[in-house]
Amino acid sequence: MMLRAVSTSAKVLLAIALVPVALVAGFISSVFGLKAKLSASEVTTYLRNFIEGRGGEWDWDDFTSVPIADPSLESIRKRAAEVELPAADDGMRILRGLLAEAETLTHEGS
Repeated sequence: MMLRAVSTSAKVLLAIALVPVALVAGFISSVFGLKAKLSASEVTTYLRNFIEGRGGEWDWDDFTSVPIADPSLESIRKRAAEVELPAADDGMRILRGLLAEAETLTHEGS
């Protein structure tokens, strides 16, 4: 039981430490116009993993925090970032729609 409390405390402290890092990275990205060069397939993977509860602990934050160079994919990223977390039924419905949109872009690019 004590180990679990320590582990939870460590995760909370890690999250607290990483939030400022993510904010600074987002700020630098916006100031210098840095944009991720993600493909439609990669955006599809981020969305699918989030919807299905898979992926890394910070994947969703990484996806929603960094602008994407491709305007169509950037539109999907922005709309995904607007979904209030934890995502309720309406939010999940929006994310599934965005996933379908990204999948369409993936197939068009093939």
